[in-house]
Amino acid sequence: MRVVIVGASNLAAATADALIQRGHEVVMVERDRARIEELGERLDAAFVAGDGIRPSILKETSPEECEALLALTSGDQDNILAALVGRSVGFQRVLPKVSDPELENVAIEVGLTELLVPDRTMAQAIADRVEGGRGAGGEQMIPAGFRLFTFIATMEDAEGECLKDLPRGVKPLAIFRGDGFVLPSETDQVHAGDRVLLILPADRYDDMLEKRARTKRRR
Repeated sequence: MRVVIVGASNLAAATADALIQRGHEVVMVERDRARIEELGERLDAAFVAGDGIRPSILKETSPEECEALLALTSGDQDNILAALVGRSVGFQRVLPKVSDPELENVAIEVGLTELLVPDRTMAQAIADRVEGGRGAGGEQMIPAGFRLFTFIATMEDAEGECLKDLPRGVKPLAIFRGDGFVLPSETDQVHAGDRVLLILPADRYDDMLEKRARTKRRR
């Protein structure tokens, strides 16, 4: 998976490192060349020097080849703007970090639904840990040896039978459509723009990444 990160804050650097450790390709966009040099010495990432809220700069990262854009600068306004620009230049997913509740509402109003709210996420993680893991979400609920995988359905997916053609052992968990979701079977049809959630054996994760990459190359 190829991910673009706008910003080079400590959170951005830690996120980049975590993604790289999981085998993903990371491109970081940052204005401060000194910060790029510093991170370049310890992160196996690509770097683009420039302002991540400018379309010309984000286009240099090849949005059509990327799975997501994360806007992780220290400023909520810059993150929201970077996400909007990223969406306009072709990123399938844009995830801005927003800490200010007022700006969180603004982001939702302009259609940014995948928000990263660090304080809330940390608070929930702490509460889950205190409760001994009750109510933990995401990967924490998945048995060892399995992983979750999500993608945005393309027009090609909608015209074919993408759930029926999944690699062996990969099963659909949910299709998120608009404000709701459905529990799918392998014969269900997806719509372009649906977010599809799958569960798969960990050793099939790379196969699924390659399958989605082939789908993108055919677009």
